[in-house]
Amino acid sequence: MSRLDDFLSHHIENYLYYDIRFMQRDDDTGGGVGFPMLMTCCAGIEFLGALRSTSIFRAHGAGKDYFADYWESCLYPNPSPHNGRHTAVYQLVRHGIAHSYFTKGNIGVVRKKPQCHFTLDPKTGMLLIDAVLLGEDLIRSYQLYVQPILTDPARANEKANMESRLSEMETEFANQASKHAVKVSATSFAKTTGPQGPSGPITRSAAVGDGSGPTGPV
Repeated sequence: MSRLDDFLSHHIENYLYYDIRFMQRDDDTGGGVGFPMLMTCCAGIEFLGALRSTSIFRAHGAGKDYFADYWESCLYPNPSPHNGRHTAVYQLVRHGIAHSYFTKGNIGVVRKKPQCHFTLDPKTGMLLIDAVLLGEDLIRSYQLYVQPILTDPARANEKANMESRLSEMETEFANQASKHAVKVSATSFAKTTGPQGPSGPITRSAAVGDGSGPTGPV
């Protein structure tokens, strides 16, 4: 198993899968989380976009480009009606929640209502995002567009490119940590303890349900 294989198995297929699966569950009242799911998805989208980039990793100023590239190429490629939504999601949802725990503008979060995903509420004019479906779509996009690169000999150049981006990220983040008296090596990125319990397989029925769940609080 290569360094890239090990990293993706540990951080995406374990960490990300597990967290998304956990947050897709309803709580005892039939509701569930919205903003944490959106932030997890936004982080995963931006990271996978950086990993797939053909340019040297940039720690500052390129996040929106990484986000847009993965969104347009993998998450919602044409002819998806959601293909052009990345700018609004990055600026209004990602930035809004990360910096103030609010979405910017008239944006609402629902759960297990896939028919409402990126639609306008006719009563309020609010743009609705189904957090559970976004998580499912992110996992599916990884399985369709990233995982095959790891095992297809014909795509060895793409895999080598991803390995270079990962190495650059590890070095950059180690350098940042050293400035804060946190001494880590550039090869320790994937050595942390994973979440407890197996993530299990991701299926649409298990992850999304029948679309009849409640909106729940944001």
